[in-house]
Amino acid sequence: MSRRRNRPRARDDAGFTLVEMLVTMSIATVVLFAILQSADVFSRSAESSRDLADTQDTGRATLRVLVAELRQTRPSAPGAESPIVTVGGGAVSRRDLIAATYLPDSAQGAPGWVRYCVSADGRSLYAGHATGSSLPTPLPACGTDGGGWTHELLVDDRLRDPNVFSYVTDADTGGAACQPTAPADAVCLPSPADVRGIGLRLSIADRPSDADARTVLQGAVSLRNRSPA
Repeated sequence: MSRRRNRPRARDDAGFTLVEMLVTMSIATVVLFAILQSADVFSRSAESSRDLADTQDTGRATLRVLVAELRQTRPSAPGAESPIVTVGGGAVSRRDLIAATYLPDSAQGAPGWVRYCVSADGRSLYAGHATGSSLPTPLPACGTDGGGWTHELLVDDRLRDPNVFSYVTDADTGGAACQPTAPADAVCLPSPADVRGIGLRLSIADRPSDADARTVLQGAVSLRNRSPA
């Protein structure tokens, strides 16, 4: 009587060993992490580009407003040479500019006033408007409505250099014309009557939380409606 031996069956379905599965999962994890990182970098880059474009649009729009309104200036008073005025009769300021102008929204170009000022913390820029041929005083705090003035926010908490304005004169403003009480970063500032043109410089960050500005825009305006000296 013959005996039938039980032979082991050949495996029809080859499976993965535990080591192979662990290696495969590790590689898949690394690849997935790299993909997610790349997507995050791409997303942040796209967001940064979008923020930069928005900041540049804001800066250009603000410059257009300033240039357009300052081109409509008028002598600040009968016989006055310049449209620029200062409260108290001192030198002009790099952070607060007041000029007599013609209001663009009025049908006959009624006389009025425009004021561009930087907030006390140096981070926001406002445009103020008032009607009438005489300067409404006292001036309210920058950005605060009252006393005939209404203010509009142009740059919100993203301004990084508060010294927005510079001035062109025919007179030599060196030496004694410098203000002895001016801050260390100020330049020699002329009296309003000596101003022939205004330089504009906007240094704007993409976000309020950013320490530095990636957008710096500059412009200049010659005062067209000055009375001859």
